[in-house]
Amino acid sequence: ALPVIQDNHAGLDEGDSTGVLVAKRVKKVRLNADNQNLVKVVKKMSKLTGKNFIVENSVRNERLTIISSSPVTVDEAYEGFVNALHAQKLKVVQMGKFYKICRDRGFLRVERETRDSALSSDAITKVNDSTWRISRSDLDLVLAEPSLLAVQARIVPNFVDGKPQGFKLFSIRPGSLYQLLGFKNGDVVKSINGMEINSPQKAMEVYNKLKTANKIVVNLSRRGEEKTFTYNIK
Repeated sequence: ALPVIQDNHAGLDEGDSTGVLVAKRVKKVRLNADNQNLVKVVKKMSKLTGKNFIVENSVRNERLTIISSSPVTVDEAYEGFVNALHAQKLKVVQMGKFYKICRDRGFLRVERETRDSALSSDAITKVNDSTWRISRSDLDLVLAEPSLLAVQARIVPNFVDGKPQGFKLFSIRPGSLYQLLGFKNGDVVKSINGMEINSPQKAMEVYNKLKTANKIVVNLSRRGEEKTFTYNIK
């Protein structure tokens, strides 16, 4: 069911057909949707948050997957919902007292503009399962065009116990830079060259430092397993 509202006190009401269990003192929710129809998820989010939504007809058949193993606040649940929309190239636009869910046409525009962008054949060489060699000239090209990175995967904040802890990768495109560098959907990038990535500002700081780095060391979590990837810049 999506979502289940929990309380620290005994005695949850039976709820209704939407799958929302209501407690006298609501504190946390567990947000789960396994490939559910967008409209169904939106109805439940509307009931949970009190927000009014408009769903564009062209996206009403989209499906969302949100998995929450631990309870989160209502605000965190809404943030997860918005991030799930982003993973499907959708966005939320506030229109007065309503929130419109529609295609992220800006994303699609950039995708069209960069669809034919390609790295040279020898830009990235895999040395072993955790080490790669990257051409300096190709890395400079990529870093100079952040829009190329923006359309090759969805990067959203990762939260643990309500606190930011790295960024999670979704919707990695086949043949993209992320795939060539060994990343997989669901990977959580925690730090780069020893610098923790726990905010957009920190991520931008790391991004700028990569322009002069001779080596990039990425610490990430994949399905609970910690991994370290090393990229030597030549």
